Amino acid sequence: MGPGFILQQDNARLHMAGIVQDFFNACNIEVIDWPARSPDLNSIEHIWNTLGQRLKEHQPNQDLQHVEAILMELWEQLDPQYIRRLVESIPRRCAEVLRVRGGHTHY
Repeated sequence: MGPGFILQQDNARLHMAGIVQDFFNACNIEVIDWPARSPDLNSIEHIWNTLGQRLKEHQPNQDLQHVEAILMELWEQLDPQYIRRLVESIPRRCAEVLRVRGGHTHY
């Protein structure tokens, strides 16, 4: 975060609670208008999915610290180009959502 920071969040009901909105206002956090439940428009959802799939390959035990350590390692191994491609695909994703009028996309 820094000067000109704008928050993108998915407008899920929990994120729209009054206390959350009050926090955003008190901290002068600008929030992008974004449709709720729209993983096809949110690059981080694809990253969470990738991390989840890779975590399953490690078959972590139920120890939370072990899972956290593996996730941190997997996060560090993410290819920056993969993340860049996801971010750069946002205009195409938005155009596709508009084309299908908010319906399902292949993303």
